Amino acid sequence: MFEGTTDDGRGSSFRDKLGIIQRHKAYLIVYWILYTYMMLNDTVKLTFFPKPADIFFNGLTLLVGIVWMVDIIIRSITENRYVLRFFFWTDVFSLIFITFSALT
Repeated sequence: MFEGTTDDGRGSSFRDKLGIIQRHKAYLIVYWILYTYMMLNDTVKLTFFPKPADIFFNGLTLLVGIVWMVDIIIRSITENRYVLRFFFWTDVFSLIFITFSALT
């Protein structure tokens, strides 16, 4: 389904290309920065910023949630034993609960 070829004629699947991106150091750094933001955003927002800043934080939280959802999709494509297993459900439920709690 995700099979394709590169311009130089070598066979390379879409899944392999996503796997290379997912394991890249920059991707991992951005992922952990966004993950840390999702864990601490509500505490930082309530502690250090006035009420009008909530709109900015809500927008940023939605953006990070979308990126997190894309990461779940990429992991579902690239990792054979991810879908419907423990870490898949952990990621899905944490995305749902953290996003809703941050936006309320």
